[in-house]
Amino acid sequence: MDFFSSMDSETVLLILQLQIEDSNELFSSCEGKGKGIEGVLSDTQVAVRLYHEELQRSATIIKDRNMTRSLARACLTDGNMLVFSYSQEQQESRDRRVALRLGVVPAPRVITDGPARDEDELDDDVLERLNALYICAAGNDLDSDSHSEDNAMALVPYHSTSSSNTETSTWAASRKSRAPRHHCTACRDTFSFYDTLFPPRCCRQPITPSMSIRIYLTTKIVDDYEAKKVEFDTPNRTYCSNTLCSSFIRTNCVVEERASCQGTAHDGDCPEDEALNLVLETARQNEWQRCYNCNRLVELATGCNHITCTCRAEFCYKCGERWKTCQCAQWDEHRLYARKEVVVARRTAVHQPPEQREARFAAVMQDLVERHECDHNSWRWVRGPHECEECRHDLPDYIFECQQCHIQACNRCRRNRL
Repeated sequence: MDFFSSMDSETVLLILQLQIEDSNELFSSCEGKGKGIEGVLSDTQVAVRLYHEELQRSATIIKDRNMTRSLARACLTDGNMLVFSYSQEQQESRDRRVALRLGVVPAPRVITDGPARDEDELDDDVLERLNALYICAAGNDLDSDSHSEDNAMALVPYHSTSSSNTETSTWAASRKSRAPRHHCTACRDTFSFYDTLFPPRCCRQPITPSMSIRIYLTTKIVDDYEAKKVEFDTPNRTYCSNTLCSSFIRTNCVVEERASCQGTAHDGDCPEDEALNLVLETARQNEWQRCYNCNRLVELATGCNHITCTCRAEFCYKCGERWKTCQCAQWDEHRLYARKEVVVARRTAVHQPPEQREARFAAVMQDLVERHECDHNSWRWVRGPHECEECRHDLPDYIFECQQCHIQACNRCRRNRL
């Protein structure tokens, strides 16, 4: 139902109502036809009935959304007035009870339908939920990048992999963060807490449980987030030396945990760790570099020798020293030529004349040298099967390509890793 995004709710409901009427007529026309068993629906009738039920569900979703938006608008625009009016009523009620006590008049018995509740807390919770549901007014124009992306994504069928999400993410269990992006509740519950994807982001803005999104998260997700935040914010992390455990050890319990795992305390890399030594040897053979701040291994496939690690440390890929403290060249020619071949091969026809191919090579080479410092602000949508250059996942239908540096990345990587 993403194609309804550009229509107003009244038009959508009218379209659905006409389709519901057509489905009723189609179902009636199928009755009594064919040689089927009496009392048993034919395959056509079953299909039409399912289609009718789907239309009714869609109409209900849109009506519920309209009602929620109306409540949200009323609370946001008239909230202060309603709170003031409610406080006046409460004050008048308290004054009346005081007057009855002073006049020795028994107060009338108040009959309630259920247990008393804190009205203020409930109202605040409802207001917060409504505000989180529709933080942006309906019909607001999005930026060109998000608008083109939504149009592109609409061309590719999307189905949620979560069994708890039976409707489309835009119209059913979606919530909006501060940025104009939809976040499906089922997808939000599967936020990745990998180092390179932490914290979860939208439009390059971190999404933290302190925002209004917290009211839709489970306690486990919030606890996992807080634990990972402590782990990833620690510059020199310590992990349990027991290979069957390998849990992160907080700085205030290093001694206790090391004793329980029977590990020997030491500085730097463990000389007895065979797996680590094999990895470091592989890194030396492939000329990988190691971050001076967090000791993470980094492999440079494309671009200049200026490396910005996920821990935000900047260093030279050639020597590993802090950036701008060495005399190393900014580029390695073989990487520059290899990248040029990859970019040109995407656009060049097989039987293109040699002079045109060489001109294309020169243009791409110059572009890579002059525009290598890229913020990845402009993306274009490319149809067809591709491989993400960041996570190496195969995408069967489409990929995004930066129009400046030509890197190709999946939607997850371009929003969280780049």
